[in-house]
Amino acid sequence: AEQSLLELETELDARKALDDLARGARPSIFVALLEPDRLDALARKADSYGVPAESPSGARLRRLFTEGPPLGIHVILSVGSGRALFALIDLRKGVPHFDLRLLLQMPEDESGDLTGKRTAATLQADGEIPISALAFNADAGSTVRFKPNVAMPLESGDDANPGVLGELPALAGQLARRAATA
Repeated sequence: AEQSLLELETELDARKALDDLARGARPSIFVALLEPDRLDALARKADSYGVPAESPSGARLRRLFTEGPPLGIHVILSVGSGRALFALIDLRKGVPHFDLRLLLQMPEDESGDLTGKRTAATLQADGEIPISALAFNADAGSTVRFKPNVAMPLESGDDANPGVLGELPALAGQLARRAATA
């Protein structure tokens, strides 16, 4: 992960050096990190005053999600909870850079931190199975409640029905073909 972040930071710096026309000719890069809170290299650690501070890899990640979007580099984070997200990025300085947020059931305080409302704390009032999720657009301040497509563990599946993780290679192939024809 650290080597990948270093390479992406190098690409970020290279794109900054280009003029608008040359930058527009470069393909967009989407960086999807699943459960990045499990990577110690990205974790914020308490400094000598007890204040969470970024690691060098965390600083690279921050550069990607703050400076990357206008240069065609976009970061997608998938974490299990608001607490896990806050272990990676600063609540006040980092979270606002993620305009679109998809949320499942979470505690009221985390829902408030991510949306300004307690809506994501009341999504599964009738049980633990994901009945609905929340799409939050920070720019518009709007929320849309929707039914998630998957209500099974990611690892589930067999040869006939590969499950979500088994479908990822096929989805990646479709995206690659779509990008090649664009």
